[in-house]
Amino acid sequence: MTLNDVLVFLAPDIEFHPGSKNKDAQVSFQKISASSAPEASSLVFISNPADALKVLSAGPAAVVLPQEYTEALPDLPFPVLSSKFPRRHMSVVMQKLKVKDQAHTYIHPSAVIHESARIGQGVHISAGVIIEAQAHVGDACQIGAQVVVEQGAQVGARSILRTGVIVGAYCILGESCDLDHHCSIGSEGFGFERDEKGVAYPIPHQGRVVLGDHVHLGAGTRVDRGTFGDTTIGSQSHFDNLCHIAHNCEVGESATVAGCFAMAGSSKIGSHFMCGGRVNISGHIEITDNVIIVPNSSVIKTVDVPGVYGGTPAIEKGIYFKNVQVGLKLYDFYKDFRKLKKKIMS
Repeated sequence: MTLNDVLVFLAPDIEFHPGSKNKDAQVSFQKISASSAPEASSLVFISNPADALKVLSAGPAAVVLPQEYTEALPDLPFPVLSSKFPRRHMSVVMQKLKVKDQAHTYIHPSAVIHESARIGQGVHISAGVIIEAQAHVGDACQIGAQVVVEQGAQVGARSILRTGVIVGAYCILGESCDLDHHCSIGSEGFGFERDEKGVAYPIPHQGRVVLGDHVHLGAGTRVDRGTFGDTTIGSQSHFDNLCHIAHNCEVGESATVAGCFAMAGSSKIGSHFMCGGRVNISGHIEITDNVIIVPNSSVIKTVDVPGVYGGTPAIEKGIYFKNVQVGLKLYDFYKDFRKLKKKIMS
């Protein structure tokens, strides 16, 4: 990748620093390094000015400074760029570097691909992969070892399916999705009907899972298909490891979800949702846009007002944190009560 590539896809929010003597846009680099541990020939985003001397001595390919850094620059041998959003831009560049552009498609000899499956250009398919009938893998995808893409499934261009991923039949991934090791979409939902004797009869699920663009699912995450309709996750949503999204659920765009999250069936979450680890969402409820749930909370009823919530059951943050503080003092209250009781009874 060259600096010109960076200037093009991040324009107009990044440019050469006015004080940079070297403005060679053809300077190339193959990795990003941290300003706290800079590496030679890498692109370094400096967020802490205290790291500047360390970066200078490392011999980077180029340096990116925050736009608010307006001090005069010394005469440096490498280009210096100025970024309006340095951390965001670092993330975008690292994502671009992660995708390996290939001129030709590579298919490992042990892969099994049905003759009716469609494989795009520049796709890398590793050992033991199974791609079933009518499946479609878009251009520039990376398919890791032992991945299964079932019948009729669609994998969007530039997506990454890591080792052991399963994409269920007729499920759809948007472009640039990243499914981490051993996660799956399109597994059978957990739905049953009981008779008068309590015997449970499984309900076959005919729906799909549909992911938007740039969706990330962490290792071991499971997303169940819908009963008749679709289970959906909006674009730019990111799930940590070991999450579970049950049948018929809907998650809006730009969700950020920490590990061990569990969402019961037929619930809906709006856009820009955030939560800490081990959060549970009960079934058949709705959560509006711009809601944050603190770790170890359980949401058991509809949340229709944006804000921060916590606890079991989850309540508004002000009350929740007051309750936490009171809870920490309960034993002291108990001791005071016993003293008071003893005094009254004596």
